[in-house]
Amino acid sequence: MLTVEEATRLILAHTAQWGTTTVPFSEALGRILAEPISADRDFPPFTRVSMDGIAINYNAFANRQRRFHIQATQAAGKPPLQLIQPQDCIEVMTGAILPEGTDTVIRYEDLELSDGSANLLIEDIRKGQNAHQQGMDRRKGAEIVPAGTRLGPAELGVAATVGQARLTVKKLPRIAVVATGDELVPVEASPEPYQIRTSNIYALQGLFRSWHLPADLLHISDDREEIEKNSAPPSIIMRYSYSVGAYRPANLALFPRH
Repeated sequence: MLTVEEATRLILAHTAQWGTTTVPFSEALGRILAEPISADRDFPPFTRVSMDGIAINYNAFANRQRRFHIQATQAAGKPPLQLIQPQDCIEVMTGAILPEGTDTVIRYEDLELSDGSANLLIEDIRKGQNAHQQGMDRRKGAEIVPAGTRLGPAELGVAATVGQARLTVKKLPRIAVVATGDELVPVEASPEPYQIRTSNIYALQGLFRSWHLPADLLHISDDREEIEKNSAPPSIIMRYSYSVGAYRPANLALFPRH
């Protein structure tokens, strides 16, 4: 009798490779990634504002300036503005590119806005604060999701972020879950006292579906020729309830040397 650990090692030592295929990333949920997903550019691709507020040149603050004239407003998704006067500031929105000539963002909560100017309410200002620097998360070409990863929602989001509309994944095996036995009847049938309803194959099919693997269901009677006919590759056949008694057509068909 094999232990669970021994059986697991034996199964994993005989795993098959079914090749690879390319699918749209939106259809890749649950599939196994065959080639890594890499950054197609720096992430973030620009120095990004991380708080609503104003962008300043830190040197002005270091020179004890505390009131800044608002030159313009930098919105997200728009080309970068340029700070003309280093003593001024540019109002910025979260997600916007940091305007040229600025290096520090001060959030609205630390400001008082009046008459087109922003007055600082605090002294604790650090150079570069609230600015998510270009390439801080990933550099262009860096591997983000390694091959062999089961693709979940997060990984599909990464694929979309890097513009990888199609992904190379492992091909799915063809699976048939087979029940053998003349004592088995369909779920909707009323069994005789000497019969039982087919049930295990539905549990196994549900297990495969939870792994995003389609599985066909098949019931084969206790006939050796029928079993041999329905056991041809490339399908993977899952069977259960092997018999070691005298009436064992499944064993004789699958393991004729026994």
